[in-house]
Amino acid sequence: MVASAGTAVAQRGMSSMPEMRGVWNPVVGAGGAYEFDNNGKKQQIEFAVVGKEDVQGKEGYWLEFTAQSERGGVVSKTLIVVDGDDTHIARMVVQPAGQSPIELPAQMMAMQHKSPQPADIRKYAKDLGKETITTPAGTFSCEHMQMNDGKADVWVSPQVPPYGLVKSVSKENGTMMLVKVETNAQDKITGTPRMINPMAMGAMGGHPQ
Repeated sequence: MVASAGTAVAQRGMSSMPEMRGVWNPVVGAGGAYEFDNNGKKQQIEFAVVGKEDVQGKEGYWLEFTAQSERGGVVSKTLIVVDGDDTHIARMVVQPAGQSPIELPAQMMAMQHKSPQPADIRKYAKDLGKETITTPAGTFSCEHMQMNDGKADVWVSPQVPPYGLVKSVSKENGTMMLVKVETNAQDKITGTPRMINPMAMGAMGGHPQ
């Protein structure tokens, strides 16, 4: 029962995380707050790089995501490593408000992240030129990129690590708008994470290998 509860918490954390598109350029302590609007349901979310760690000889960065929803608050962080043109998640830790943190096993990571995330969307998008975008966080000179499949437009600026994301409009995932730039972000996850028992993956319809 404890393992199943932990799995449900982790699933909630992952399902509430919108897709980030941009140019991966991590700076420890840097990030931003966004307003995420998905079909009229608005949510305040935050992304920030809160640490750096070696992963088998490669640089990995802990990207922390914070969100509040009707199901309660949750903080999660992923250890992101660049692998060729894409990034992959080496580890993931989730901590709901008032609870201890949990770490996902490799099997669950593979189930939830089947598609790699581009490190630089400019390799997968059309450049529509420079545009000036004004948000509650300020005015930014951006590159306007349109994904090759035509499903999303993204405005990126090097002034906004770690993805450069100022604004995105997606037919499937709604709209994200930068409302604040963060330059001194601290890790919000406290305590030592415990690993979920892989057998709990059955609660998500998966089976350990």
